[in-house]
Amino acid sequence: MQKREKILAAIFGTVILVWLGMPVINSTFIEPVQTRQNQLKALNQQIDQKEHKELELLRSARQLGDWVAHSLPPDEHDAQRLYLEWLSDLAELSGITNLKLSPGRRIREGKTYIAIQVSLEGTATYAQLTQFLLHFYQTDLRQNIINLELDSTGTAKADQLEVKLTAEGLALSKAKPREQLFPRTRLSESLNFDATSLKLNGAGEFPNE
Repeated sequence: MQKREKILAAIFGTVILVWLGMPVINSTFIEPVQTRQNQLKALNQQIDQKEHKELELLRSARQLGDWVAHSLPPDEHDAQRLYLEWLSDLAELSGITNLKLSPGRRIREGKTYIAIQVSLEGTATYAQLTQFLLHFYQTDLRQNIINLELDSTGTAKADQLEVKLTAEGLALSKAKPREQLFPRTRLSESLNFDATSLKLNGAGEFPNE
């Protein structure tokens, strides 16, 4: 047999051996490696899912903590009374006249929170209504206006509007009980309109910023 024929025979024999041995090689070496790789991939996916869930829980806990800090008092009667008083003060501060406020529905969502609704009616200019809404949404309370109706036909002046709205605040069960919505204090001396600072009788409950 010539050298060239021997080489071709060897190559052919090697191919036959490899072809016949592939199932053994595959089951012995390749499949275990692929199985390990698939297991590792599945494990990494599980880790990513758990980390994502933990991140969502942290975000939810942070959000809930923020809601609790800006909630109405947990007692629904205190919450509605204080919410009525605060809305009345805000409306008067904004210049709304002919005020009429009345308690609305109290919607309980299990043991998590109670939605406290208050109806407000009054007469206001566009600027006064805008000021009211600006202060309303800038206030650190979990609240929203769920209904707003404006009518100019029933007013004596063309620039005035008849306002009807329903405000809703949340009273979370985990909120801190309190007798007032926001800190209050008194001036320690008469107000001087030329002064650049005020002296108060205690400001410990006020925020530092």
